[in-house]
Amino acid sequence: MTTNTPVPYRADARTTLVALIVAAAIIVLLVALYSLTSKDGLTVFAGGGLISVGSAAIGVLLGLLFGVPHSGDKPTADGTKWRLVPNTSLDQISDWLTKILVGVGLTQLFDLTQKLQALASYIAPVFGGKESSAGFGLAVVLSSSAVGFMIGFVWTKLILSPDLAEASEGTYNDVVIKAKVDQLVEAAKANHKSVSRGQHRMARQVATDLARKVSSGDEAIAKELGIDAGPLDDHAIEVVAQRAVEDAKI
Repeated sequence: MTTNTPVPYRADARTTLVALIVAAAIIVLLVALYSLTSKDGLTVFAGGGLISVGSAAIGVLLGLLFGVPHSGDKPTADGTKWRLVPNTSLDQISDWLTKILVGVGLTQLFDLTQKLQALASYIAPVFGGKESSAGFGLAVVLSSSAVGFMIGFVWTKLILSPDLAEASEGTYNDVVIKAKVDQLVEAAKANHKSVSRGQHRMARQVATDLARKVSSGDEAIAKELGIDAGPLDDHAIEVVAQRAVEDAKI
């Protein structure tokens, strides 16, 4: 089973996110400085800022789509299906684009240039309609989109995905532990032991609490149970479930 220990590079991911957010703020600052060169400075800043934020938002959305993990639909090594798997959409698209560029030819890229020129001309009035407005506006759109994409991708891939994986693993542990407790309770009933619903519920709750503490690295609880702190293997699940049943006096 996978570990629930914190991913070591999350601190670096947060540092990267701060740097990207600062970069987005710098783009807005540049829009503000550019607006000072126009007689309608406030209008230019409002329109340019909105374009910058909108482009960044689109980039963030794409970053989320490319970074969010998928639910596993194939059995893992231990025979379970309840897992999150990395999102490889960006890798696949990169492979597709490479093949398309080779197949179609680089000459088709001129269409992209024309579309970018059309976009630049379209947003030029927002930036004051000056000679430099088209180029500056296009630069704002492209840079904001790129920064936004990186913000969404880094946050989703390096921070959200591990958190979701841990939550999924914790939920999976709860299901397995409770199922094991149910087996022990049924075995006790088969041996003509009286087990109340309250005892059964207590055993399940104690088992899930112990499992979460052990899997999160609680050395004291793990030592008391005689198992290793960290991911729960079959032996650890058996020990935790047995201890929970004993605590419930079953």
